[in-house]
Amino acid sequence: MDRLNVFISSGTKELHDERLFVKTAITDLLNDFVYVFIFEEDSVATTDSPEIVYSDKVRKCDIYIGIFREEYSEPTEKEYRIAIENEKVILIFVSSYDIKKRDEKLQILLKELEKHNYKTFENIMDLRTQVLRSIANYLVTSLPSKNIFKNMSVRNNIIEFSKESIDAIPKQVKTNPLDADAWYFRGNVQANMGRSEEAIESYDKAIAINPDHADAWYFRGNTLAHMNKDQEAVESYDKATRAREKSKQKSSRDN
Repeated sequence: MDRLNVFISSGTKELHDERLFVKTAITDLLNDFVYVFIFEEDSVATTDSPEIVYSDKVRKCDIYIGIFREEYSEPTEKEYRIAIENEKVILIFVSSYDIKKRDEKLQILLKELEKHNYKTFENIMDLRTQVLRSIANYLVTSLPSKNIFKNMSVRNNIIEFSKESIDAIPKQVKTNPLDADAWYFRGNVQANMGRSEEAIESYDKAIAINPDHADAWYFRGNTLAHMNKDQEAVESYDKATRAREKSKQKSSRDN
């Protein structure tokens, strides 16, 4: 199956790190399904102008991802316009954290972008989660008849596979050893395949990296309950509740 092409667009300087981070996240977890292009990282030497290059890439992509914060970028708007003209899937993400003053041109553009039901993000990890969730939902809801996707579902923002699709699943989930969410994703896949012991190991690694990973604690509890380890399951559920409360308290302080 051919991979989907994803084009990530944003102000080159303002959101450079965010673009790279998102590309890495998508590649680590969904490399078998999508190819991600970032202009300044993936374009090759050519006699064509930058505008010709990025315009061609947008026209050939399947999914356009636009990331916006405070600064207005004319090339970014052009890329968005090309995506619209070519009827691409449009996923928009707008920073809501510590905004001082948005450029007036960007404010006008964001007003237009509201029709895409864009998502806001508070930090780079939140952006990562929002992007992965959006792509996962697109794969499952928009491409249900294509090979592996017909046996996929989304739960808690993570792609999961039915047992019938085991042969179509990559032999090894690509993960960053220090990425708690990657290990959590791996645990969900393993649990859904009936590999409960392996799933617990993956959840444990996620928790070792991030002890406050509420979702890892929760689904660890679900897996333990399925294994009839009720007491351990209850302890995991308690940890999940505490982690969520801690997260709420932190959000309240930040606001």
